[in-house]
Amino acid sequence: MTGVPERSEERTALDGNASESGPVGARELCTRQSRVGPIRMSSDRVGRCTRGESAGLKICALDDQTRRQARESCGATCSFRRSRARRRTVRLEERENASGREWVPMVLVRRWWPIAALLAGSVVVQKAFFESRYDVAGHAAGHLSSASAPFFGFAVIATLLFVTPPARRQVPVLISCAGWLAATVLVMVGNVRVVDALVRAGQGRTPTDALVENGNVESAHDLANVAPFVAVAAALALVGALFLYRHISRRLAIGAAVLSAVFPPWIIPGAGVLVVTIARCASYQRAATQTSTTAVINT
Repeated sequence: MTGVPERSEERTALDGNASESGPVGARELCTRQSRVGPIRMSSDRVGRCTRGESAGLKICALDDQTRRQARESCGATCSFRRSRARRRTVRLEERENASGREWVPMVLVRRWWPIAALLAGSVVVQKAFFESRYDVAGHAAGHLSSASAPFFGFAVIATLLFVTPPARRQVPVLISCAGWLAATVLVMVGNVRVVDALVRAGQGRTPTDALVENGNVESAHDLANVAPFVAVAAALALVGALFLYRHISRRLAIGAAVLSAVFPPWIIPGAGVLVVTIARCASYQRAATQTSTTAVINT
């Protein structure tokens, strides 16, 4: 029985200290009790802080400190996120400026160097290994220039397939490309026969107006006169195949077909193929530019 009054006296003293100190004393008491670790609103901590008549003040003190710590933590996190977003924006602007001004030539070189190498190689082979074999002028020189159609045609077809990757797996497009190349080879064979006939007849440097026709020269012109129109038909088939697989628009297909039929075939046999290739190069460049811009923004 003697233990009960002692406990009540200790409790009375504790309550008396709390009441004398007021809210400040309650907060100090709660703070001293919570020094064992960070302030968290756990059930055992609330249980220790709710003894006596100042339980409400102690809980409020814990709530205030918890809220203050939460606000400070949230403020630091938000500040960090804002600074990181600002740094990311600056990096994006720097990349866009670099890709838009400083690195455009390098990007174009990396994108188009295979085509440039192909065209240069075709011209070198034509000049060094084909045209250098003949020393002609006048009418024979015109036929020799027309005989270079396969070199030009090979470069055009390779460029077309390079800028149109799906066409490499489409059999009708590949067959039409091969057919047009074969027709340009016929053009070369026919014109080379004419050049050889003129050289044998001693008219390798004779102008067209002063040309003396004979049986060999006339028969040599037969294939040279027919082959360009075969190339025009093959060019129309190629344009149709590209339109069939939606690589070109209807308007472009009609324009290319009309140009192939109207343009002199002894100059460019099937000029519409060249127009289609240029249009595909423009589409390829636009698509590659849009892809690069999207990749920079998403980085």
